[in-house]
Amino acid sequence: MGIGVALYLKQHQVITDFLHSISLLGIKTIADEEGQQFHLTLMNGDLGNTDNLIKNVAGLDVPSAVRTGKVEFFEGDGAVAYVAVAESTKNELMKCQEAVCKAALSSSIAIRDPYESSRWIPHISIAGKLTDQEVSNIAQLAKDLPMLNLEVLGYGVATWKNGVVTKEREWRTTDA
Repeated sequence: MGIGVALYLKQHQVITDFLHSISLLGIKTIADEEGQQFHLTLMNGDLGNTDNLIKNVAGLDVPSAVRTGKVEFFEGDGAVAYVAVAESTKNELMKCQEAVCKAALSSSIAIRDPYESSRWIPHISIAGKLTDQEVSNIAQLAKDLPMLNLEVLGYGVATWKNGVVTKEREWRTTDA
């Protein structure tokens, strides 16, 4: 089982169209995953004291928007495509992520390696387990994707087991 904390983002029509274009190539995106909400993960770890984590992240100071950058890839076996976060947004996100990691550690949650504060790269995953050809296809589609300001709708704590996600608690930051 896993546990995570994420910012929930308002999906811009440009992103919706981009994800649809990827899906038309036969590549599964986050839009194809049932129950998946467009998000930026702040922390991903192994299940610990969920109630304590919820208590410790309540009232988290989150940004009102996330400025996107270009589409990039975590390389390796089964690459991951993601929308990078613009430099202008990173500092605020880093502070938020560090607060979440502190809350996780005090809740006996083992933070997974790429989400440790010293290694974390703020990003919005869009597709995973990609072949080299799929990476090339997505890169071609993404070349003209503009930078966007994505509104932060809220944040939440979720758990999952065998791919089934359960939202444990959610805080809304807008009336959207």
